[in-house]
Amino acid sequence: MEPDDHTHTPMTPRLVSIDGRYTIELELRPLSAPEHRDWLGYDIRMIDVTTGARCSLEMADGHQLFLDRVNEPEAPALAVGLRTAIERGTPYVFEPIDERDFRLEVTPEDDRARVRLRFADTASPDEFAWPKGALVTREALLSFASAIERAFAEVQKHYKP
Repeated sequence: MEPDDHTHTPMTPRLVSIDGRYTIELELRPLSAPEHRDWLGYDIRMIDVTTGARCSLEMADGHQLFLDRVNEPEAPALAVGLRTAIERGTPYVFEPIDERDFRLEVTPEDDRARVRLRFADTASPDEFAWPKGALVTREALLSFASAIERAFAEVQKHYKP
């Protein structure tokens, strides 16, 4: 499969851990191929800011990563799930519908949450806070959820009705 062109600027919400060591980035972008009009493209990465090490899931060799944008819009569902986990104090797990390429787990703990990011085909190394996960503030997680919603709305503008 040929990758979609990347003439559109991707939107990249970021979540930073309490200690500032880890950043999770979820890059959303529109797809231009007509056969992909019901989908968004995405990349997701976890970065250890102190060492510069990265663990990522990104489009490669023409293999596009998809999130549903029409039937069961996944980016807004992820944002709602993150917000609900914080507001209710309940765990939340997100995996993309298409191929379950990654798993994002959120476990609220008092005024913060523990976030774990796992990739289906890549081992999660110790330097990325495994197996415990990275701690984030409630505010940071809520801000991340809002940024995902804004990114989704912005990417939606690139699709014609």
